[in-house]
Amino acid sequence: MNTDNFNSIRDEYINARSKQRNKIVNLLEKNNFTVITRGTAGTGRKNYKGGGKYDPPHDLRHHKWIEANKNGVNFLISLNPYEVDSNSGNPHHLYDRIGVQAYLGNNDETNIRTAMIITKWSLPIDEDNGKELIDFLEKLIKMFQVWGSQ
Repeated sequence: MNTDNFNSIRDEYINARSKQRNKIVNLLEKNNFTVITRGTAGTGRKNYKGGGKYDPPHDLRHHKWIEANKNGVNFLISLNPYEVDSNSGNPHHLYDRIGVQAYLGNNDETNIRTAMIITKWSLPIDEDNGKELIDFLEKLIKMFQVWGSQ
């Protein structure tokens, strides 16, 4: 495989992931979630330099996420959640799997109440699993409302 072919395939994959991200964003907005869309929110930079550590820069456009909120509950929805294998201790990014982190306040270690939940859903998202994902997020909102009332 030559370099041009490899780059073309990578660009197609990045575009396909962007379309899936947009599909989830639209689904969230249709269900009255507010989605953070400032600047290049939700996608990694093409020329990531790691604070000057990387020369040449690294292409992080394949890294996709969504920041959303509803009823005071914030969500970080990752399309490549991080997990650590409980048997080997090896870290992995589960590309195309959907991970959800729900929290109140700011997204920092002191305010996040839950770790990343690795869900059962993977890309591509369809109408049925999109509805299930929304139902799951709504259940998390209800859980936070119960916690907040205690």
